[in-house]
Amino acid sequence: MGSVSLTPELHVSREDVLAQLEAILADRRFASAERNAKFLRYVVERTLEGKSGEIKETVIAGEVYGRASDYDPKTDSIVRVEASRLRQKLRRYYENEGRSAPVRIHLPSGSYVPHFEASPGGVAGEPGLARPKPVLEPASPPVGRRGRTLAWTTVAVVMLAVLSIRVAGAWRSGGPHPEAAASFQEAVALMAQDPHVGQAERGAPPTLLRAIERLELAVAKDPGFARAWATLAEAYEYAFAYVGRDPGEDARRAEAAARRAVAIDPDLSAGHHMLGLIQMMIKWDFPAAEISYRRALELDPRNVYAAVEYADLLRETGRATQAAELIRRSRALLPALPPLAWKEAEIHLDLGHPDAAITAANAALQLKRTYTRAYIPLGMAEEMKGDTTSALARYEYVLSLDPFDRRALPAYGYLLARAGQTARAMQVLERLKLMNAIRRNCAFQVAVVYAGLGDHERALDWLERAWRTRQVHFPFAVVEPRFRCLRDEPRFQRLLSQAGLDPRAFQPAA
Repeated sequence: MGSVSLTPELHVSREDVLAQLEAILADRRFASAERNAKFLRYVVERTLEGKSGEIKETVIAGEVYGRASDYDPKTDSIVRVEASRLRQKLRRYYENEGRSAPVRIHLPSGSYVPHFEASPGGVAGEPGLARPKPVLEPASPPVGRRGRTLAWTTVAVVMLAVLSIRVAGAWRSGGPHPEAAASFQEAVALMAQDPHVGQAERGAPPTLLRAIERLELAVAKDPGFARAWATLAEAYEYAFAYVGRDPGEDARRAEAAARRAVAIDPDLSAGHHMLGLIQMMIKWDFPAAEISYRRALELDPRNVYAAVEYADLLRETGRATQAAELIRRSRALLPALPPLAWKEAEIHLDLGHPDAAITAANAALQLKRTYTRAYIPLGMAEEMKGDTTSALARYEYVLSLDPFDRRALPAYGYLLARAGQTARAMQVLERLKLMNAIRRNCAFQVAVVYAGLGDHERALDWLERAWRTRQVHFPFAVVEPRFRCLRDEPRFQRLLSQAGLDPRAFQPAA
């Protein structure tokens, strides 16, 4: 996973580290020691975000202990003193309550960057099993899928962290072919940069194309490399929406790679997850996708994006209450992950609970202040409560970081239109159309702005284009509150039915 082992044989995933962090902070030694707890959380989370280079004494002094910018470590030793106390507490914890913990978090002497390793005798998350999981090197960002927020250099760490969850399956005895492993590691590093960030002038970004190339080499060199097949499925699913690609071929290759991963290792959550993703997002085969997501979560309940995507499937099929329960259980398992709080906010909007949505969105931002995706449901909740000014400010903040954000742009354009600022809404519309022409499919987003402008015919034209091109966003039309004005339109109902969705299954909040 873009790293090297911290021990010769034992490995640990990002999610196992987060789970162990929460276990440590719940221990009596840390529950009553706020400063040590804050110190530990800070250095662990920054390391998992790939920001270990920023973990310095002067930074910790300011971020954790509120010292001024002119802090001088020569005259104020608070960081060194607290680090020493923290090391002692960690040592006592692992000598006592934590002696059977599946993961060990160490703060090496002379450093503020923690190290993570699986405890001898078991693998994190799977006590008693000798099956290794992917490794995290403290200085390397974790990897995963669907990084779609603004602060790209930060969000690639969180949104792309899921691959360490999703592909956390067993290496075969002896490990993969060395050349295959090297190609896989390079591809993972490329995808950790967030393929959607490295935009080309037209079509797919070079980071994504290179990742596909390296993954194809990995599976060619080692056809039994299940994790590489699962990651290849993800890469082709990413590529599916870009201008200039052959979407039919990308869809075929994505599904074939996911099925190959499942065939090689039926117990690999990643393979079932990727198969479910493709069945839901590309094939719109919702019953089959549900089976795949259920299996992925049976194999790994901590597979955060399998939970998030399965919740979306439940929403799209009229089961928002079940989606809320799924995310509630997932947050109980993984309380420190912003994507789960963000998804909870979206579900509260489905259910017509704007205050609860605001609480959940703010929880995501408290966990990660740069998690800009959370500003979208936050703005939508404020919009639902009639606070147009605050909602516009949320979207403007996100767009100040990335003028081409595909969540904030349609939200902003729609609200501008509803607020009577037609000229500015049209500018947003033209930007989305340009993106659709030269970068990637944005037909759904264009339809949202036309709905705000009250141009139902053009909104339906663009929705039909989204349906015809199998844009991955199209199934969300059934829960999109901005399409409430279209729900009685026979054409809208027909499009949903043609995608295998029941337009009567979801009744949006008034």
